[in-house]
Amino acid sequence: MFLSLLLSKELISHVPERIKTILALDCIFNSLFQNLSEHLEKTSARDVILISLKKSDSLLVKLVKFENDHFCFKLIYSYLKTTEIESHDIYDVFMDPLLEIFDEASEIESEVDISFLVFEEANQKFGVIF
Repeated sequence: MFLSLLLSKELISHVPERIKTILALDCIFNSLFQNLSEHLEKTSARDVILISLKKSDSLLVKLVKFENDHFCFKLIYSYLKTTEIESHDIYDVFMDPLLEIFDEASEIESEVDISFLVFEEANQKFGVIF
């Protein structure tokens, strides 16, 4: 979170692209959780996201945990030290779970588009990401 704050305030700029990718995904998933929690019980919002993540065969996706009422990506940073995966590949493995979550979110009656709000926040913090 601290690195995310520094990036969003443009206080540092030499962060590897794959780290920015994980920070953006962290932002997206936690924003999704918060937005879904406004329309569902927190446990239901958490389960919608966790169920979609568990369907993935990717080790990277399986490293995402739910701790202290938010989605935690810290295990992914350790994994990135041991592999040379590119940013676009990171987005690719998270795309199916995200699309499934967005499908669920589109079923929720809301005056605002939950998915749009999530991407808008990530884009404001990290620039265009998709």
